Amino acid sequence: MIRITTELDAEFTPKNQKNNQNEINVSLKIKNNSKDYYWYEFEIGVNDPLSLVYDRKLSKGKFRLGILNSTEEKIKEFRIYNLEKNQNPIYNFNITMYVYDKDGAISERLDRNFEDK
Repeated sequence: MIRITTELDAEFTPKNQKNNQNEINVSLKIKNNSKDYYWYEFEIGVNDPLSLVYDRKLSKGKFRLGILNSTEEKIKEFRIYNLEKNQNPIYNFNITMYVYDKDGAISERLDRNFEDK
C-alpha cells in the first residue's frame, strides 16, 4: 500500500441561525502533499444533540471532495447544528477520509476526531 501524506485540519466559526437553533460552521482544509493526484471522499458523524441538518436528527453524512492534484489544497465547508435549544454542547465530530488512487482503489483511510475548543 502506498502511504500518502495528506494534511487534514478543521476550523470552527460559531453562528446563530434558523429557528433559534445554534449552529457552527466547519471548514475542513485538505492538502495533498504527494507527487500524484488522488480522489477524496469523507464520511462525517456527530452525536446527540448535534445534527448535520437544522430541522431533524441526521448523525451521518458523506461528501466527495473530488480530485486533488500534487500539492493542491481545497477547503470544504459544512454546518453542525445543536437541536437542544437550552444546551451548549461541545461541537465535536468524527471524519473518515477515503483516498482513492488512479486505479480507483482505496489507497489510504484516515479516521480522525475534531472538537471545537
